[in-house]
Amino acid sequence: MKFARIVVVVSLTTVVCLSSILNAWTSPVNPPPLPLPNSITALAAINRARIAIRVARQKYQDAVAAARRQEVARLKIAEKHVMQRGNLKDAVLIQKWIAAVQPQIAHGLKFRIYATKNWQTTISLRKGESVTISASGRWSTWGKHLRYACGPDGLNDPVNHIFHGYLEGKIGNGKPFKIGDYAHLRASQDGRLKMQMYNYTGNLANDSGFLTVEVSR
Repeated sequence: MKFARIVVVVSLTTVVCLSSILNAWTSPVNPPPLPLPNSITALAAINRARIAIRVARQKYQDAVAAARRQEVARLKIAEKHVMQRGNLKDAVLIQKWIAAVQPQIAHGLKFRIYATKNWQTTISLRKGESVTISASGRWSTWGKHLRYACGPDGLNDPVNHIFHGYLEGKIGNGKPFKIGDYAHLRASQDGRLKMQMYNYTGNLANDSGFLTVEVSR
């Protein structure tokens, strides 16, 4: 019996260590907001990489959700067995484990964030709560001019050479922060998560387009 408990502890420790390593490998590493080059070939390379990264992230999230669903199903079977044996202490621990991994199963909520609108409300967050945000689509910092069109990561204004047009967010009345096409966020305070296009002029009326944003707990 003691040997079985030792094996379980070692196995859980191994899972936690592997999970930490996997998190380090899959953490998003975005380049700094550099001005985009004018070369069509270079722009195509950057765009292809962003698309490939977005697809890879989605596949990873789907794989995690599938693994967690299997884990919860097996944990519920284990919970039933320990309850039949009258081991309430172990049943409570299993229930806590299920509650901890359950949020990774649910798919995120999707929102449209329009370029012409100021801070648009999405979900409510509690301090310390973590969410993953992914965005896709195209919008423009000036009407429908292709020269000013960009994705969630923004662009370097071709006239004033100021980086803007990216998706930004804030919690409640907190300080705004860049989201771009992907971000993992831990809430610094209670409040509603809001988003908008960052336009250095502060005038969104001349912008156009929208992004599709998914927020996953």
